[in-house]
Amino acid sequence: DALGVFRKKYPENRRAPLIEKGIRLAIAQVTRKKDAYEHFDRGRYDLALPLFEQLKKEKRDIREYWDKIRDCKYNLELVVFKTAAAAKNLAKARISAEKLNVIFPDGYERDIEPILFALDAEAKVLAALARGAQALKSKQYAEVIRILDHLKLARPEAAEMIRRSKYLDYLDKGNVLRATDLKTAWATYKTAKSYAKTPAEHKEIDDLIAITAEGADGT
Repeated sequence: DALGVFRKKYPENRRAPLIEKGIRLAIAQVTRKKDAYEHFDRGRYDLALPLFEQLKKEKRDIREYWDKIRDCKYNLELVVFKTAAAAKNLAKARISAEKLNVIFPDGYERDIEPILFALDAEAKVLAALARGAQALKSKQYAEVIRILDHLKLARPEAAEMIRRSKYLDYLDKGNVLRATDLKTAWATYKTAKSYAKTPAEHKEIDDLIAITAEGADGT
């Protein structure tokens, strides 16, 4: 190796120890750099990072090491962000996104902002669906429609809650009218039937229509 060649060529050189140290350092740096780039290229950023940090200490003027350290930190944090995003954990994703923006603003704008925007939009949708479900449970049928109308084409669950609200709304109105106006109650049940979907709903509304049919005929 290089050290063996040097010892044979300059056996009495007083500076031999110092020169040997320099050669050993150079060899170590070459090996370290090779390993660092190999880990980096294979996506093993956790292994590449400490090697690049060591290289940066030894070669402070080499800009590429600073950039690689940034890229390692960015990619490691990116895993945290994407894991939180996949779990729809908006709070954790935002914390991670802030770190990514500090590490590499250009990467944040390219990689993170679109995902964060989609996550935020999804969180708003989920919140609206939850409010709609609560309003349906509380028999606030008009409120269900107000909350979910803008989602009915994009989210089947929103469309289903709106349908169910309209069915129940006309069903309840028909039940109230049965006490005083069978004809109007019958007509109201017929409207409710247009929103019926499940077998249970069809049976329920058909039975009520049959009960009020005689009064609706005026006999």
